[in-house]
Amino acid sequence: FGQKLTGRLLAAIAAGAAAVAALMIPNFASYASAPAGLFWGLFAGFCWAVGTFIVKRTTWPGMGLSLTFWQVVLSFPPIAVGAFVIDGLPTHWPSAKALAATLYTGMIPMALGTATWFALVKLLPAQVAALSSIAIPIVAIVSGILILHEPLSALQAVAIASTVISLWLALVPAGQR
Repeated sequence: FGQKLTGRLLAAIAAGAAAVAALMIPNFASYASAPAGLFWGLFAGFCWAVGTFIVKRTTWPGMGLSLTFWQVVLSFPPIAVGAFVIDGLPTHWPSAKALAATLYTGMIPMALGTATWFALVKLLPAQVAALSSIAIPIVAIVSGILILHEPLSALQAVAIASTVISLWLALVPAGQR
């Protein structure tokens, strides 16, 4: 796309990687006992990056919400089959409130988030748009602290700081320090 990988952007990527690593450290024992999970998680990140470049190169005017709908429709059957194969039929069903919350989360925040993502990818350089996705776990951390009163661990604080530094390096032009 004619976008250069500058030293500043490499530093942003390194800070972003530090944020991800800080959030992964508590789970290394789990990764050792389930290496396939680690592989599939890393593969999902790779697919996300490839998808970012595909979205950047493709012109789909006004297709954000429509594309989101079709992604959900097409991905649900293999997810449902996988759940059935791995866990079998459920022995009991969630309550109506839990099902409603799941449907709401799947439709409203996901649709708005994906539409926002498509807009970001079109407006920002691909590397910057891809890097901005590291802020997603930070929203979860801050929400857990504010809503559930969870404690902030040292590694979570490192992840938040690394994310802020990474996004600042990627988004704020060098002349505006």
